[in-house]
Amino acid sequence: MTKPLKIKESLIEIENYISPLLQDFETFIKYVEEEKPTLSPRMGVLGKNDSFKLNSELNYRKPVTAPN
Repeated sequence: MTKPLKIKESLIEIENYISPLLQDFETFIKYVEEEKPTLSPRMGVLGKNDSFKLNSELNYRKPVTAPN
């Protein structure tokens, strides 16, 4: 009878990992919708200022002190 408990604990661990990831995706979508950032013409990526601003709003962020 301990097997269902282990499955439930595993699902909780997965949810704890996935939930912040989904929040980050929602943050990204909201940022793009509201800020309407311009993508670089050659590579089609966000600029350093937009990347820096977006990074500061994420759960899984890179430790940076300024756009670079």
